[in-house]
Amino acid sequence: MSNKVEILFFARLKNKNKKNLAPIYARIIANSQRVEFSTGLSIDPKHWNGNTAKVVAGNANAQLINTYISTKKIEFKRIYNDLLLEQKEITAEIMKNRLLGIQEIEASRTFLELMDFHISIFKSKIGTDTAISTYRKYMVTKKRLEEFIPYQYKKKDINLSDLKLEFIASFDLYLKAVCKNNHNTVVKHCKNVKAIINHGIQYEWLETNPFTKYKTPYKEGDKGILTKEELATLMAKEFKIPRLAVVRDLFVFQCYTGLAYTDMKELTQADIQIGIDGNRWIIKRRTKTNQRSPIPLLPQAIDILEKYNWQGKQDNAPILPVMTNQKMNAYLVEIVELCGISKKITTHVGRRTFATTITLSNGVPIESVSAMLGHTNLKTTQIYAKVVDTKISQDMQQLKEKLSGGNLKKVVNGDS
Repeated sequence: MSNKVEILFFARLKNKNKKNLAPIYARIIANSQRVEFSTGLSIDPKHWNGNTAKVVAGNANAQLINTYISTKKIEFKRIYNDLLLEQKEITAEIMKNRLLGIQEIEASRTFLELMDFHISIFKSKIGTDTAISTYRKYMVTKKRLEEFIPYQYKKKDINLSDLKLEFIASFDLYLKAVCKNNHNTVVKHCKNVKAIINHGIQYEWLETNPFTKYKTPYKEGDKGILTKEELATLMAKEFKIPRLAVVRDLFVFQCYTGLAYTDMKELTQADIQIGIDGNRWIIKRRTKTNQRSPIPLLPQAIDILEKYNWQGKQDNAPILPVMTNQKMNAYLVEIVELCGISKKITTHVGRRTFATTITLSNGVPIESVSAMLGHTNLKTTQIYAKVVDTKISQDMQQLKEKLSGGNLKKVVNGDS
């Protein structure tokens, strides 16, 4: 026996009964923990050998008691080895329960406990295959759940075994009614909850996902973009306040590269490379997905890089003066107001504008746009790439010109 795990038998002489018999106890020691229990057997103290922990010969119950002790010692060793093989925790209490045949009641794991485990896995992967933005989104979902569970169930947490479809349905309603979240925000939080449960199944914390039947698709909203005219207005505007001029430049850079805020912030000299055509490209992996994103640089983007002396920066230093996303978004509100643009824009609007106004509306195939945006599938690009009305108008005008040649008329009239 190793790790200080052992079982000892002794007669408790101070607890003799009216017949002057002392009860025989067992003491289990496991990793500095100890627990004692009565064997239900008694012995005359003069027939007990404390050194060997056996009844001496001559006592009528010697064979019965000694056999019991020997059997329990053998069983104790077997239980210890079983726990080692099962890679389970070894405690004095667990050893005692198994020895006495007491069914172990495994503590039910809780939902927030699983969430903490899930988030800890994500946190450990930040910088490798997980973006810090994803980690932060799960932290927001956790905060909402920590508010929701006491609100709905009058307790701080809920056992995984108690989770039913009603839980996520009530969470959905809570987010809309109490938190005033819009539909797509609610869907994002609920998708996070389902992902956490699936993670729990993967690690055998529970067997099935009680939320499988919960299905609420995203509603496709009108994604904000700038038109060609609005972008031209913003680029031509002269700002007397330096911070606004800088943020305008950074936003325009996003409009002509499609870079997400984080990828622009982390842009270094190493990301500016000579592409297959001999011109300068941005070639880097997206922070969010680790997907390769090859972007040939348009003249407008190169002008901004030159303006901020990108080649004069240290190798691993950011080449653009990007401030926090919160500050940039706040300054963009001022910028569009000064430009007379009645739209609410954020840094992400620059990425969408690249997908629509700059590329798709100018005939760049969606497959190429998807690659430049670093998307893993075209479906994601289609969400971003809402073709603007001017493009639709142009396409239909071209169709009218083709049809006006008379070919369609001949077919309609039955000519061939």
